Amino acid sequence: MPENIIHPAALRLFASLRQRQYSRGAAIIKTALENHSPEYIHLNIMLPVIGLLASQLARGLMAPDTGDAAFQFLSEQLLPVRAKICRRPPLGRKLLATTLTGEMQAVGLDVICDWLWRDGWDILRPERNAGETSIVNMVLQNQPDILAFSCTLPRQVAIARRIIRTVRRRGYTHKIWIGGMAINAYPELLQKSLADDTAPDIITFTRQLAKAFHYSTGTPAQLNPSLRPTSTDSDPA
Repeated sequence: MPENIIHPAALRLFASLRQRQYSRGAAIIKTALENHSPEYIHLNIMLPVIGLLASQLARGLMAPDTGDAAFQFLSEQLLPVRAKICRRPPLGRKLLATTLTGEMQAVGLDVICDWLWRDGWDILRPERNAGETSIVNMVLQNQPDILAFSCTLPRQVAIARRIIRTVRRRGYTHKIWIGGMAINAYPELLQKSLADDTAPDIITFTRQLAKAFHYSTGTPAQLNPSLRPTSTDSDPA
């Protein structure tokens, strides 16, 4: 199946969420878990559905309350998927990953954190929609090896910029990453954010960290044949 074709299970899950048929959606994910790795489910089912939901909401084709309920469902469904992840030995490295005020969902960032936890990172997460002062204090107190922001909306980049400026002024010297739909849609915002780097997707980000910190990652170099749906995967639920 070509990489630009959405997995049938993802399309069925998306349709279930649009119709608020959550028991059907849970059954789709349950069946997928019985047949595939957590990484496969993240890449081929969870993340494509997040993209479809975000697109529908942005175009006004989905009611906000339906979208909120769908993202909440996906967040809950990450728990059984997460339970299947096998962690590697701890690296002794800390990642602080955060969304910012006004964020509708954090499922994509949750998936990234799950993959890095799998690779041995210790993960620090502020509360959802935590204030700037709270995030600054958490960074300065914990001194994470990486600080990562996820921004869905362009206006959130301005919030990230204020936080970055503050922690830099107060002595934080480690690398800062910023990503999300806002940065992917408007690459020029990277420089304005004052962050050091970005990555367009979960594969790139997790592999870049593995290279920078010299460890082996469980993330594939690309969406290779072992992660693509096969003819027997065409109708997993």
